[in-house]
Amino acid sequence: MLLRAKPIFLRKGSVWLLGALFLASCTPHEAHQIPRFEAPKDQFVGEGKTKTYQDPGKWWEGLGSKELNLYLEQVLGKSPNLKASEARVEQRLALEKKTWATLLPSLSLEGTRSKTLTQSTGVDLETNGFSVALKASYELDLFGRNVAALKAAELDLLAALEDHKLQLNQEALAATKGWLALAETRALLALSEETLVTDQANFALIQRALDLGTAKASEVLLAQDQWLTTKLNQLQLRTQLQAQERALKVRAGVYPTIGGLAPAFPDPKALAPLGPGLPSELVKRRPDLRKAILSLKAQDQRIGQAVADRFPRLSLTASTGYQSSDLSKLTDPGNAVWNLAANLTLPIFDGGGRRAEVKRQEAIFKEQLALYGALSLTAFSEVEDGLFRLKTAEERVSFAQAQAKNGMERLGLTRNNFLAGVELWSQVIQAQAQAFSARKLWIAEQRAELEARLDLTVALGGDWTTNYLRALGPELDEKLKEAP
Repeated sequence: MLLRAKPIFLRKGSVWLLGALFLASCTPHEAHQIPRFEAPKDQFVGEGKTKTYQDPGKWWEGLGSKELNLYLEQVLGKSPNLKASEARVEQRLALEKKTWATLLPSLSLEGTRSKTLTQSTGVDLETNGFSVALKASYELDLFGRNVAALKAAELDLLAALEDHKLQLNQEALAATKGWLALAETRALLALSEETLVTDQANFALIQRALDLGTAKASEVLLAQDQWLTTKLNQLQLRTQLQAQERALKVRAGVYPTIGGLAPAFPDPKALAPLGPGLPSELVKRRPDLRKAILSLKAQDQRIGQAVADRFPRLSLTASTGYQSSDLSKLTDPGNAVWNLAANLTLPIFDGGGRRAEVKRQEAIFKEQLALYGALSLTAFSEVEDGLFRLKTAEERVSFAQAQAKNGMERLGLTRNNFLAGVELWSQVIQAQAQAFSARKLWIAEQRAELEARLDLTVALGGDWTTNYLRALGPELDEKLKEAP
């Protein structure tokens, strides 16, 4: 027997459709108002005229080191951390495409072959069945459930792109700081070599004094101890140097061999000048804040999706094909069958599960909103702290430089006084230790000033990451153009 839809079905289906369209006139969810990012004042630190700020772009290029520029390009191209971040963006892009597919009809081709064996009055009867059908199904998005899911997926993708920007910034900053740490260790190692030469000269000097009877054997041993201490420190620095160099190679995604990296301290003043009066609106460019706003918008769409789940759902299915007990006659016109059906699902009782899901999604929105407020304040705090930290770092470098200069002058005077018989050898050793300790401090303060400048530059945000995002593919480039 051939199965065909009857006209009465269409009349009943139209009633269902009209009823569902009437329900669709209701608005199940009103979007939450996403708070605007309002700067508490128009500039950082103090009153007065607001300064103009020129985006430095790739800020590390301001350090003037070609070797550092090449290294960072290698990091940004091969870093395992960034490869993982790119994969997360690809996941979000695939999820957006998958969600988009729910707004389109689905088509499938089905074929079946069956065999039925029955017994009647002791006789086995075998019946064959063959069918082939093209089926289509489509869900009418009456209350915006699928549209809300698509918008959430699109916003999640944009948030993932902002997160990738954040990862690019953090990776570049961490790599540059690792570079500066290696430069500091190299400077300390050079200072240790210089100290070792001084220790050897001191040992020769005190040995001659011992031969002349103007020094004690204990003072010779003190000079030997100083040489051994410097040698031990030198070995420790060499170990530290290799560990830092290997860490830099790993960050760049290459095998951690030794050699090939010889960073030197750049001039801190080579970077763009920073100071009080910077416009506070700059913080809006930070990718972590932009990501937080996009995540809030995406979560608002999930609330709408949860609310829509509490309303009826209407889907349409249709199929056309052939059905026959004889395969050779399957496609005969008389074996054609078709079917059209509408399915309306109306939630009546679920124990409050759907209502609880709406509450859960709203609670997630409240949590993200609170975290966004905290993140906004943290962003301002980082810039304010960065400005103060930079100011004090510059002062510390100046004081440490003066202290190092005074220490070397005092060491020279103490050595001359010892030769004149005015000072003890122990005072020479003490003056030498203080002089080289002051020079170590000067080196450390130079690195601290550089890091303070870098931290402040990154805290202010920037747009240098755009080209690296476009390199991920033309699809993502289009998404970037659509970003709010």
